[in-house]
Amino acid sequence: LFGILSRKIFAYFMIYLSRIISWIIDLLIIVISFFISHTIWFFYYHHSDISIKNISIHFPLLINIIICWIVISYYLELYKKHNISYERSIISSLLLFLLSATSTYFIGTIAYSRVVLIFTCILITLSSALWRIIITILYRHQKLKLSNKSSIFSRRTIILGTSKESMQIAKMINNLPGYYFLFLGYVGNKKSVLD
Repeated sequence: LFGILSRKIFAYFMIYLSRIISWIIDLLIIVISFFISHTIWFFYYHHSDISIKNISIHFPLLINIIICWIVISYYLELYKKHNISYERSIISSLLLFLLSATSTYFIGTIAYSRVVLIFTCILITLSSALWRIIITILYRHQKLKLSNKSSIFSRRTIILGTSKESMQIAKMINNLPGYYFLFLGYVGNKKSVLD
């Protein structure tokens, strides 16, 4: 029973591995961006080193940012279908700033830390988009191998028509190096026998 349960958990984990890794990378980016922003802000504003007490005072801001990121990424389906989409990552970061700034206004202990929020969101925007762009470039130049089941970088394609020309176009699309089309099939108005 334990073996079956552990295999199911492992299989489930492997299906969603890229989503989990993407979420962990973004969470690390959020935390690191917060600490960098907080350190810079505290050094320039108070002209002294940062302490654990100063970080703990602003800890609700970090929790607020993480909760807002989770909500926004859920509604934009950032980790569902588009976990490597840097465009959605940038939009999520911009919406993160708006939602966090709005919700921070109602939390009295961190309402004065807008500068930390601005710097954090800028760093999150740049970093979360950058790692996705790097992964995309590595994949496009075949420096990074992903399974064929993953259609993260593929363009779904259908061919209109079932003629011989349509089949030749499909064969060309499947053999184009560097374009990564995911051929779904043919669409026609009459039945024909296809390979």
